[in-house]
Parts: sequence; C-alpha cells; structure tokens
Amino acid sequence: MPLCVVRGSINCDEYFKVKAIGRPGETISSFGYSKGIGGKGANQALAVARAAGTPKSDVHFIGAVGADGTWIKEQLRAWDINVEQVANTGDALPTGRAMIQVAEDGENAILLFPGANFDESHEMSVADAYFPAGTTHLLVQNEITMKSTLAALAAAKANSSAPVTTVFNPSPMPLPDQLKVFPWHQIDWLLINEGEGQELFALLQGSRHAGSVEALLQNLTALDFFAQTNIICTLGGDGLAACTLQNGTRAFTRLPAAKLQGDIRDTTGAGDTFTGYFVRGLMELEEAQVASEGEVLTAALNCAVQAAGMCVEKTGTVDSIPHRKDVEKRMHL
Repeated sequence: MPLCVVRGSINCDEYFKVKAIGRPGETISSFGYSKGIGGKGANQALAVARAAGTPKSDVHFIGAVGADGTWIKEQLRAWDINVEQVANTGDALPTGRAMIQVAEDGENAILLFPGANFDESHEMSVADAYFPAGTTHLLVQNEITMKSTLAALAAAKANSSAPVTTVFNPSPMPLPDQLKVFPWHQIDWLLINEGEGQELFALLQGSRHAGSVEALLQNLTALDFFAQTNIICTLGGDGLAACTLQNGTRAFTRLPAAKLQGDIRDTTGAGDTFTGYFVRGLMELEEAQVASEGEVLTAALNCAVQAAGMCVEKTGTVDSIPHRKDVEKRMHL
C-alpha cells in the first residue's frame, strides 16, 4: 500500500479580513479575525488525507511545533495524519506563524514567521531510517530549512532498488544561489506556477522566456536539470499545463480551470489543495493496474483541479479543503 511522508511546515494561521491588501507604508483596519491550523506542509498533508475518501492512515508528517502548538499536533492526529515524528521544541522555538490578509475579492497576502519549522532535530537524530517503513512518496515544499529539505530528498533516493517518488512544490521559491545548485535530479514531480517557471528558466538558462506556457515547459524540460523531472504548471483561472514522462517520452497536457458554483472568496489554500489531491492521484496510480498511464494521470489532474476550484469558494485554509466524496459529486454533476 502506498505511504506518503510530508516533511514540511506547521503554522498557527491568523486571518485578518480587509477590504484590500495593505500597501507599503499604509495602515489599514481589519473587520474580522480568526485563527486556525496552517503551514504548507500541514495543509498539503490534510489535502492528501482528505483526497483518500476514507480514513487510511497512510499520510505521515515530519515537522515540529513549540510548546504552544500541542493542540495543533492533536488536531492533525484527529484528521488521520500520523504525527509520531512531529517534534516538540518546547519553549526554545514557538510554533510557526502566518499572518494572512484576506481581501474582499478573495486575494491574500501572507507574512510568515518560521519558528519551530526551522527545527532540524529530525535530521540530527535520525539514524538508519529517515522514513517509516514502506514509504513510497515524499512531499516537500520550502517552508523548512534547506538542510531539512535536502536531507529528505537524499534519503528518498538513497535506496536505488526502491526509491521514493518525490514531489516538490517550492513556494516560496528558494534563493537564486540555492536554485543553481539544487539537486533537481532528485525531483520526480515539480509543481510550480507560471511565474516560478519563468524565474527558474531565467536563472538556469540565463534569459527570460517570452513564449507560451507550453513552450516554457518544453524548454525547461529540455535542460539537463529536468531531464527526468515531470513538471506541472498551475495557471490560476486558466487551469494548468503539464509536461510529463510517459513510457520514456514527453507528453504535454493542458486542462482548463474548474467551473465554480459560487464566488471566489479566498484563494489561500487552493495551491495546497491541488498539490495534496495530485499526490493522492500519484499514490492511486501506483496501485492501479491500467493499460494507459496517461489516462489515469489526466484523471488525477482533473480531480486536483476540481478540488482546488471548490477550495476558493470557501474562506479559510484547512476548512476549505474539500472531501473526496464532495469533489467526485461535483465532477459528476
């Protein structure tokens, strides 16, 4: 049975509802406040779990909280996420924080404080087994230290006879110096938006790409850095474009965005919802006995797109991540 490990961040998210996102030097008032669980790692882990449809206990989280984050760890456990490898830094490092402005039009601006997310105790204490036995998929972002990310990726590929499938959603993007030396050959699936794709190409190729998103993906995957990497580029209201390896050859896919049944209320969790649902699709692809890998992959992408679309119809982050049964119901209307 597939097993997904998420090595990532856990935050206490604090939401401030505003009429419009504040500009530099501007003081604005908030007309609403709430707090909840966030962090790209936790959000994506929850999306992977909810995308299962039924409780499976096949999502493990590796991260850290402070003494003020015990309630977060217990809530993740209640959501059927294994948290045995979530460290508690006590009073040494507080739990990570995200201060989120959410505007009336659904746009958001986020200020992050890493706190315990920069704890590296797992990397220092692990001996022979970085992952739980049976791990098949690793999902990482970029809200923990680069040392932790690189250690997780290296461990995923350490066993050449049974390598772990790696998924990287670099948001926020690493620094330019980090991008130039990043071990891209250890990434099986790279999930980015178009701006991040342009940034990557400009940095690694030395010039900005001026063509279509399809041409951008074609030129990115032509670079030695991404010779064995599948790239999915999310395009917001324009859906997505993907360049994937299928039976040793490159295949290009373009899908439209999901049709909404309500207004856009909050885009905060859409990317994490897409990522989590897509990783679940990869897990199911591993189990499936199918003649056409491309058809199953396209179905997984369609499901992820639909889930992300439903996410923006609600406010909040974890509360807006839909359950699989609701996504499937929407898809079959």
